[in-house]
Amino acid sequence: MSFDAGEFFHHRVDQDQYIVYVGMLVAMLYVWIKDILSSDKQQDSLSRTLRKAFPALQYLVIAASILAFGYYFYWTNTALKSTAAFSKLQPYLTITPILTFIILRNAHPLLRNWHSAAFAWLGRYSGEMYVMQNHLWLAVDQESVLRTGFFHGDDTVWGDRWRDLVLITPLYLIACSIVGDATGVIANWFIEDHESTEATGDTKPVAEVEMGLLAGEVMEEDGALSTEEVANRPSVLQREKAAVWPARVRDRGTRVLFVMWLLKILYT
Repeated sequence: MSFDAGEFFHHRVDQDQYIVYVGMLVAMLYVWIKDILSSDKQQDSLSRTLRKAFPALQYLVIAASILAFGYYFYWTNTALKSTAAFSKLQPYLTITPILTFIILRNAHPLLRNWHSAAFAWLGRYSGEMYVMQNHLWLAVDQESVLRTGFFHGDDTVWGDRWRDLVLITPLYLIACSIVGDATGVIANWFIEDHESTEATGDTKPVAEVEMGLLAGEVMEEDGALSTEEVANRPSVLQREKAAVWPARVRDRGTRVLFVMWLLKILYT
């Protein structure tokens, strides 16, 4: 079995390496424009010019987005004949469909408020679908749908493969939803911070606290623990749990990384 680390790294990282920074710049530009349009304070000449030209600039940007959106799909389907050619230019091309779609999505209240429940559901589990497609849906070449072996035909989509597609796709989507829900539960369990709740403890009435303090003064004279210290002292089970799974998220992450590193060393 051969493995090309360079191709794998390019496919997973290099293809989307610039869109992250484009998103940061667009977010900064959005905040700047929104501040200019909503502010009534004295503004400089650039801000006043942008505020006056913004209504016309809106229609200009929407028209340019429509043209760029259509031309992108036309050019990529006619000029780029292979997947390798598209993958080579993908870091520079993906900016166009993403930005144009965002602009057109927010071009009108009707477009902005309407959504598809099916696509919203798919987007909720897109990460799980991306990971699990190589295990439950696609074949080993990652280009065709996995075969169940139950059906036989001429190996074409409409003459044979559609039956495997109809059978596997619902099972694949159900598995992705289950894994996605489990991922959410595990993530909440991992990042939940118990430090503040453990430090605060149960809230007691003022009279009970005062009685506990007075009782503690009497007991401390005899060298024993106070009532408050005895009540707040963690049990043996709580101390063992804190040693295995700390309350602070940073300590948990450190232990998880150490276990992953140890498993990698033992495996190799």
